[in-house]
Amino acid sequence: MNLTLIFHAIETELQLQIHLVSGETYVGFCQESDSSGYFTIRTKSGLFSFPSWAIKRIKEV
Repeated sequence: MNLTLIFHAIETELQLQIHLVSGETYVGFCQESDSSGYFTIRTKSGLFSFPSWAIKRIKEV
């Protein structure tokens, strides 16, 4: 998985749609997590953290 888009989105506050291998899809703003290899996405429903290996697709919204 190319994580360049996530790091770019963190720096520029781009909104992303992230689809995980578990089938869940989140739309929001990413930020780096305190845990190594994890990201947090800020959505309207709250904060969700997930490991980078769980990302299946990333799309700019």
